[in-house]
Amino acid sequence: MPRYLIGYDIPNPKRLQRLHREISKFATALQYSVFLYEGSEKAWSEYLKKILRLLNLKEDDLRIYPLHHCEAPSFYGKPLYPEGIFWSIIPA
Repeated sequence: MPRYLIGYDIPNPKRLQRLHREISKFATALQYSVFLYEGSEKAWSEYLKKILRLLNLKEDDLRIYPLHHCEAPSFYGKPLYPEGIFWSIIPA
């Protein structure tokens, strides 16, 4: 199952809101403009087409980093969720 880290910087508030809303439908927000996608490659292709249509490629910055599927993420510092709350997709 592919995993991608998605981050963006959109200067136009309307496009920013639209893009955030669309990405929130299929990826999990880690921070306001940073998301984690885990799912099928076929679904990823469709989602990517949708979000690319929302961008102005001359002004907007969208970064997508593929994550190696065998490695668990590492977390340091302040926890992502309060104590006692666990997200089953990301190993503790």
